[in-house]
Amino acid sequence: MTPIEQLPALPDEFHKAALALPEKVRVALPSLVTALQTADAMAQYDRRINADTASINAISHAKLLLQSHLGVLLAPPTPQESGARGGSKKGCAPTTHPLGRWTVTTYRKIADHAERIDEYAEKVVAANKELSPESPA
Repeated sequence: MTPIEQLPALPDEFHKAALALPEKVRVALPSLVTALQTADAMAQYDRRINADTASINAISHAKLLLQSHLGVLLAPPTPQESGARGGSKKGCAPTTHPLGRWTVTTYRKIADHAERIDEYAEKVVAANKELSPESPA
């Protein structure tokens, strides 16, 4: 069911849902931030404990999913950021976004390929299954 199909049909119900929406967003946003922070922390910890490949891949998959959604939410680059109209990327002013220019650019690129993330994760799992336990990973 699409988000449009989930909308209340009656004006009164729609009005109530609209008024409740900002609070739902306020509640949901910290979960998104917490999920990304958790994924980052787990990625750092997996290196310390030499985690198994399946765990590392699952963490990477989760991070890519989160980053792709954030990339969709970020505003498109301005002509100055993208180097359009003959400007060079080196000469343009850095973004004022709190995430930083590199992170914003990376998240936007991941978002451009969001539909391929799950397919890629499946291919990684399949490739890891083909490796024998004796081979270096």
